[in-house]
Amino acid sequence: MKQIHAGIIGLGRAGQMHLNNLMTMPDIKIVQVADVFIENISEKLNGMGITNQTRDYHELLSNPEIDTVFIFTSTDTHEEIVTAAAKAGKNIFCEKPLSMNQHEEASLNVLQAVKDAGVKLQIGFNRRMDHSSEMFMKMFATARLGLLRLLRLHHVILTYSLTI
Repeated sequence: MKQIHAGIIGLGRAGQMHLNNLMTMPDIKIVQVADVFIENISEKLNGMGITNQTRDYHELLSNPEIDTVFIFTSTDTHEEIVTAAAKAGKNIFCEKPLSMNQHEEASLNVLQAVKDAGVKLQIGFNRRMDHSSEMFMKMFATARLGLLRLLRLHHVILTYSLTI
């Protein structure tokens, strides 16, 4: 497998967790990181050997060495950053959701930008492959649970309320 040359945008709590995980993967080389509050974690990043740091994600997107970006910013920035990353020709992994906009057209515009750029996009949804989620969805699909009124997903436990 070809090594992925990655940029990471957003190094808050979730971004730092993902960064630590990505650092354990030999097929991923962290080329550059961006965060609006980079000064808060710069020393830690230097200690990890990540010295190419910026506050401006546009600088990261213009880096020709980067082929893939991981986006871990606040949800309200996902549409803008994913669109910019696609237009920069970068493959993209973005934490969920793609958009907070209630109008489906906003997400479709982002997806169109990705399609037009011919890049790959994956949205991180941490329960997609979870066995208990899969079991629940099968039960829901076969209508064995009744009318779904509320679904709360918690790390391992699925909590739901039914009307029978």
